[in-house]
Amino acid sequence: MGKTETRSSSSDKPNLEATEQLITKLNVICLNTDIDSVFRIGKSNNSNKPRAVLVNFVTNIKRNEVYYARKLLKGSGILMFEDLTKQRFNLLVSAKSKYGKRDAWSANGRIYVLQDNIKRLINSSEDL
Repeated sequence: MGKTETRSSSSDKPNLEATEQLITKLNVICLNTDIDSVFRIGKSNNSNKPRAVLVNFVTNIKRNEVYYARKLLKGSGILMFEDLTKQRFNLLVSAKSKYGKRDAWSANGRIYVLQDNIKRLINSSEDL
């Protein structure tokens, strides 16, 4: 997320504050009890770019509510993605390069493409 990282940002409190600010922008009612854990991922470096924040929700219902409201972030400079396995992520990248950014997406860890106005599930690179 876009919150600037400080040396003391390694604890959950600053990350939780950043998450609360984001959820407020999404107009989603989310209590602290809805969030299981929040932490930054990746190696800490001294660049101006903050590390990504990974949020684990207690229920999939709340996770989906927040995830599907992400379209309200358009133009804000904040991006939200599912946390995919490396294999799934590479499959998504391949699907986007073949079908285009608008016609390939992930939902609940699965990769989909729109081909001839039909939504298809992609399980492996052979399906591409």
